[in-house]
Amino acid sequence: MKTINLENFSDLLTRLSIINQEDYFVLNHSGVLYASGSNLQITDEPKFSLFSKQVMAHEGFSHTICKIDSEFWIFYGHSLTIQEELTGSALVACEKIHDPDLSDRAAAGKTPRTKHMAGLFGSLVLIFDQKWTSDIEAEEYAQELSRNFEENYLYSKIISHMKSIGLSNALFKGILKEIFNTMQVDLAFAIMPEYPENDETIISKTGIQNIKDQGQFIHLLINSIPVENTSLGKQFFIVNDSQADMTYQKLHPNPFRFLAVMIKRKNVFYGWLGFLSFNISRIFVNSELKLLKTVTSSAAVAMENSNLYAESIKAVQKEGDLRRKFQKYVPEMVVDEILNQDVKDLMPRGVSRDLTLLNVDIRGYSMMSKQLRPEDMLVVINYFFRIMGKIILKRRGIIDKYLGDGILAIFGAPVETPHPELDATLAAMEMVTGLEDVNNFIKRYGIQLNIGVSIHAGEAIVGNIGFENKMEYTVIGDMVNNTFLLQEITKEKMNSVMISKAVHEKIASFVRVRSLGKRMMGGKESQMEIFEVLGRKHLQNPAVRG
Repeated sequence: MKTINLENFSDLLTRLSIINQEDYFVLNHSGVLYASGSNLQITDEPKFSLFSKQVMAHEGFSHTICKIDSEFWIFYGHSLTIQEELTGSALVACEKIHDPDLSDRAAAGKTPRTKHMAGLFGSLVLIFDQKWTSDIEAEEYAQELSRNFEENYLYSKIISHMKSIGLSNALFKGILKEIFNTMQVDLAFAIMPEYPENDETIISKTGIQNIKDQGQFIHLLINSIPVENTSLGKQFFIVNDSQADMTYQKLHPNPFRFLAVMIKRKNVFYGWLGFLSFNISRIFVNSELKLLKTVTSSAAVAMENSNLYAESIKAVQKEGDLRRKFQKYVPEMVVDEILNQDVKDLMPRGVSRDLTLLNVDIRGYSMMSKQLRPEDMLVVINYFFRIMGKIILKRRGIIDKYLGDGILAIFGAPVETPHPELDATLAAMEMVTGLEDVNNFIKRYGIQLNIGVSIHAGEAIVGNIGFENKMEYTVIGDMVNNTFLLQEITKEKMNSVMISKAVHEKIASFVRVRSLGKRMMGGKESQMEIFEVLGRKHLQNPAVRG
């Protein structure tokens, strides 16, 4: 049975665990070899152990749904192989789900998530296989070349560098220089057009035999290799005396010897590694050819691993990009609060908080929707939301939700601010002023918007409402209902700002108002004293500046 070496991969699995919010495990029959995160105790569950053993016993990707302590878990797994040999090991990920419908679909393999995990596991397992295969090949060749101390030393030095997932230009050039010095040639080169960073690397002696353009000369050497040459089946080409070959005799007046080895893995061709020497008293020997074939094989594996690793990172980045896009739908302050919490704190919960709510509503929305085409209606509404939304954010508020024809905004949460009532009132006044900008933009559609703004302050429940698979930061309570009831009063006057007594008590020193007296709210259920905002007071050295 092959030995598993997780070097270079634990960091990748840990990063995947953080971004995908799953826990990853690598296991064999002896137990857990690697665990990425917080749910290590799940490996003690008999159902998890049974699943991991089933994965080890069968080749390929599999998944299952398990119910553990009244919770649904979905396990993804893939057997690990080395050179097509089962290692008796498994790569497993788990995540908790709470939607029974989703459980049924996931169990049937019909969710996009299951398909995504199958593709991701396929890439990870291929990386593991190629890495371990490279290690095995390196060990086998090291034993074979141990008889030649100089070449064995060079081999161990080179291959130890080329085991890494990446293959930088500096690293490859250093390896090529080591071989150049050991083989005592006049010129060494690597041409890899499919690997731009190492497209053309040349090392040579100073003033080598009047070759002015070494790059052009190397391309002539490569292009002169006969396709029908039988040694190409073994992925190399040798000329020990150019004078004995009419094609190579024409390339340079002085005799030289030339060796080129393909950098190739399976059916993917990356380029050539080659050497040239004008000392034809020597020939390229078999041990040198084996060394170069090992180097090219390891280089091809490193480049293949680098490509696979890059694809895995792209997959991780894609999920990160998707996450950042969704942040556009969630206020930045809410995102910051969530990111600063522990995982256990992300469970649905709310807190009681004194805050201020603002509701801005478009007048005549139904009639407008009948006048405009749906696509024009969307342009108008989006521009309205853009202007009003920027005002809310500028005044330290957050947008709780869009209401089709209006916006509900929160001031004073999730981050407490010194004067949420004043912030909301100043925002409302700016909205009335900003309406002129909106109407100038939409006059091309032959319509004009009017609004009403209601503001109420008090205690409400605010926080993450929902469940693990779908949460929303919002506010609930009677205060929300009263804010919308107050909105009805704004219909008495176009483009008005109406506030409750609770708001007026906090802003009386800064804003001019007109009392509308007590009004019945929601039929005859309750009364509320209403004030219309008229404008700002001109204060000298005010304590709060808007």
